[in-house]
Amino acid sequence: MDPKRVVSLTLADDDRTPGQVDLFLSLVQIQQFARLRSLTLIQIDECHVDIILKRIHVCLLKYLSLSIKEYENRHRKTTVDRLSIVIAQSQLRRLDLAIRKDRVSDMVWPINCTIRHLIISGIMDFVYMCTIFRHSPHLQTLVTRDCFRGIRNDIVSMSSAVSLLKLTSLTIEESDITFHQLESFLSFTPLLEYLKRIGGKNLVEGKQWEEFICKNLQLLGRFEFFYSIQKRHNQNAEDLQLIIAPFRSPFWIKNKNWFVTCEYNTHCSSLIYLYTIPNCQSTLQYESYLHRVSLSTSSETTESNSTIMNNVETIHLSMKNNLAADIEQKRATTVCPLFRKTTELRLDLLKNWSLFRLCYISILIDFSQLTKIVLTSHYFHECNVYTLMDIANFI
Repeated sequence: MDPKRVVSLTLADDDRTPGQVDLFLSLVQIQQFARLRSLTLIQIDECHVDIILKRIHVCLLKYLSLSIKEYENRHRKTTVDRLSIVIAQSQLRRLDLAIRKDRVSDMVWPINCTIRHLIISGIMDFVYMCTIFRHSPHLQTLVTRDCFRGIRNDIVSMSSAVSLLKLTSLTIEESDITFHQLESFLSFTPLLEYLKRIGGKNLVEGKQWEEFICKNLQLLGRFEFFYSIQKRHNQNAEDLQLIIAPFRSPFWIKNKNWFVTCEYNTHCSSLIYLYTIPNCQSTLQYESYLHRVSLSTSSETTESNSTIMNNVETIHLSMKNNLAADIEQKRATTVCPLFRKTTELRLDLLKNWSLFRLCYISILIDFSQLTKIVLTSHYFHECNVYTLMDIANFI
């Protein structure tokens, strides 16, 4: 391989490739990658940030993705300095940061940042986020995960100088932002075409969304959300009807073709899930359908809708008795797997998980798409030879 011909490089020190960065740096001289346009650094140690970024031609980078696993205070300043240099480059278009707040908040953002697509993960003060927005007039796509902390009700005055007139795509995940605060923020994004909202503690009525979208987001063509709401009292089917009724209006069904599902598990009927179809979560904890009460504005059921779970990349399964019963029932009725594009499966093997063979999980998941399987259990020492053979055959 000629390093001078490489334009994209990914290095990872996660659980699948521990020690990869040290090994790579010991074998090659990274400064030889003179044409590098895309750099992805996954779960690396902070000491490697300086080593790598000071040796490559950052002026050529169009994309940088960085997540840090191990932090050291003695490297804090160099990390901040290196990243400040990167975001000041005129060629940079995409930036994905999953690093600690104190690193991001100390970065110096250029007045006219050229970034078009920004992903920020981790707790972040809204005041500092506004600083980023003010310095990013070209921003088209914004994804925030667990950000938007410290928002006050006077969000309008706080963000009065924010310019997001070119923003067309916005995703907000796991944030405490209220509907009123989100409404105020979205008033600065009139050209928004795509909106995704995952998380949030407050239930937002369909009528509220309908009125706001009609007035402020007239270009919005795709709207996805997933809410999990803890109610004070147990819910029943009548309660679900009241929640989902506003989403049956012509605006949702005919004008926008947006469909919504509302459901709860009978074992915990005070916890309500409200989401658009298909489910927009990339990671999902599977729950048995045997104990689920569900209503939808779509005429298709979960089992008959072949695309409803297409966004799920990672699925968590706890091998409980009710899962065994759920899969046994689906063996007789299911034509194709529910999760067709899932690439990562995480199995929690409980004490009685051997009630059915692991291969039966293919009723739920298309195994041909899997690239990673994680097995966890406190009971491996109790496994007999047949159980161990089942695990070996499954893998």
